[in-house]
Amino acid sequence: MTVQEKQDFIFSFFPFMFGIYPYTVVTEKQREAMKQADVNYVYLSIYEITFAEIKKLLGV
Repeated sequence: MTVQEKQDFIFSFFPFMFGIYPYTVVTEKQREAMKQADVNYVYLSIYEITFAEIKKLLGV
């Protein structure tokens, strides 16, 4: 899988399993922890995450 395909999977599968809200609202403490851990986190809107999941489910 390419980096983009991996990111698309992560941001469609995990919000589907755990809900969208935790992936769209990040506290300052979480942001700082990710920065210190050198995590490459991409901030997406509710629309972007929902649209990606719908496309996956429809096979588009």
